[in-house]
Amino acid sequence: MTNRDSFFCFARVLLIGFILLACCAAIAPAQTGTRQLSIEWIFGPEGRAVASVPATAWLDDGTLVILDNGRPAREQTLERFNPVTGQRQSLVDSPRALASLKSVAGVDAEVLPWPLALDGSGKRALYIFKGDVFVLEFVNAQFRRLTSTPAEETSATFSPNGRRVAYVRNNDLYFFDLDTNREGRITRDGSETLLNGTLSWVYWEEVFGRRDIAYWWAPDSQAIAYLQSDESQVDLAYFTDITPFSPRVIRQRYARAGRANPRVRLGIAELDREGTTWIQITDKPFEYIVRAKWLPDGRRLSLETMPRLQTELYLYFADRKTGAATRILTETDPGWVNMADDLYFFNDGQHFLWPSERDGYMHLYRYRINGTLVNQVTKGPWALASAGGIAFWVRQALYTKKSESATSSTSASSSLNESRAT
Repeated sequence: MTNRDSFFCFARVLLIGFILLACCAAIAPAQTGTRQLSIEWIFGPEGRAVASVPATAWLDDGTLVILDNGRPAREQTLERFNPVTGQRQSLVDSPRALASLKSVAGVDAEVLPWPLALDGSGKRALYIFKGDVFVLEFVNAQFRRLTSTPAEETSATFSPNGRRVAYVRNNDLYFFDLDTNREGRITRDGSETLLNGTLSWVYWEEVFGRRDIAYWWAPDSQAIAYLQSDESQVDLAYFTDITPFSPRVIRQRYARAGRANPRVRLGIAELDREGTTWIQITDKPFEYIVRAKWLPDGRRLSLETMPRLQTELYLYFADRKTGAATRILTETDPGWVNMADDLYFFNDGQHFLWPSERDGYMHLYRYRINGTLVNQVTKGPWALASAGGIAFWVRQALYTKKSESATSSTSASSSLNESRAT
């Protein structure tokens, strides 16, 4: 038997094992007389719920919003979980919200869906139904329609203060002010090949983890940094969709190996005036902009770039007013630089954490804000696996510390860092 045959034999045995395991889990309720095993049950909501994991999102105060989709439909609702006390409480009157959803959006749902986004205070949820944007107010369980346009809106998020919503329509970026009930337009040059605030296929698939958000709110909610992608030189490709009974042909800009990628640039738009301040990088040519993140004070924007060979990664800080960028550090690897989402800025404004595989394993390093290395934070013959980003365990450490005493978050950050320093 060849290695290839052995592999496929093992794969078949593994698949059969999974099927038997699923059948055993499905048969258990049948033995009690409640449900018979069937294909419809296995691939229906109850069968899928056997191995489902609750949807979750962190709020600014360190509590967690949960939608437990393993429960029966009539019992599912958005809940707020306190990780310190272990208490859970309902966030919204689900039956009333579902009635409002049917009335306002014409959507008849049995379960309140998991939202696209939640505001940081846990007062509102954001949805898109039938191509339009809606906000659910938890206090009165009422849906509010923000858009009603022939074109579809996509990529919607809340501003940090929860009082504005950004979204993309026809490859242009817009925002809606919830206080004034008015829409504002940020870009006006979107087209089939010029994308503002939304991602080309190659960036969606290969760079940003299949999340179509190509803009970043400033901490003060008064500005948005956004990625603009020019796909005009990218090859056209045609694919046959196998899903419908009558196949359709998908026409897509598809970056082929060795051919042109989308040309990208990063700009900052202030919401109270027209125009964009484009980030100016003059010291190092780049092919990709792979990350962007605001510094906590909102005066500067961090961005990471790469050449096409991907053996170097450059971290810049760009001035919000002028767009001038300063290179802070350069990460190199003779093979390729493995990106991570663990750039984390401390609240003291003087330090940040940076992930690197420079010692052969993915670990964290603490830097001063000017790019001077302070120390390696984690170390050992193991790689850091970031579940939800480094902000997850920093947030939890800060929240626990805050619950125990009045110690400031900066002190908690320093204590956490020092305890892990080598």
